[in-house]
Amino acid sequence: MGRWYSYDFEARFKHPPMLETERLRLRPVREDDAEAVFAAVSDPDVTQHLAWDAHYRVSESVSFVRWVMDESAAGRPAQWAMETKDGGRFIGLCGIVAVEPKHHRAEVGYWLGRRDWNRGYMTEAVRETLRYGFDDLGLFRIEGFCLPDNLASIRVMEKAGMVYEGTLRRYLWAKKRHHDLRVYAILRGEFATADR
Repeated sequence: MGRWYSYDFEARFKHPPMLETERLRLRPVREDDAEAVFAAVSDPDVTQHLAWDAHYRVSESVSFVRWVMDESAAGRPAQWAMETKDGGRFIGLCGIVAVEPKHHRAEVGYWLGRRDWNRGYMTEAVRETLRYGFDDLGLFRIEGFCLPDNLASIRVMEKAGMVYEGTLRRYLWAKKRHHDLRVYAILRGEFATADR
């Protein structure tokens, strides 16, 4: 059956570690990230494939940041802030957004500000999130979902080694309509043997 870590996930999510990649730090979200969040998600092109709308006021981003922090404080999965090692600039969020301990399964989620599109940052962050999920949390399966026309997200998941498994028809209700979702996943053994 393979190993399974009997971790107290609540305690682990309350105190998430800072992760590092070649160019990025993935760290817990802070209240002072709100203005950088607003600068990114006030752009409708950034949120067009997300389940929520662009922010039109800084106060919306403040509330969002506080919600992410509250999720972590309550021991629930919460995304990391992504910042560049060169300058410490906030560029987006990435991390485990849901976990099913009984099934050794989790979901990865992410978004990136337009300024940093097409630089490979998100693939780098997703790969490190997968590594954390498998190596540190002992997960067996990590999955991701995206809208069928979100070509950038599809590329990220494929470059990270995730495999397309099918489309869930009208699975998500967001922005006043039902949406199909493409399902991608990777198993621990597949990640262990992938070219990282």
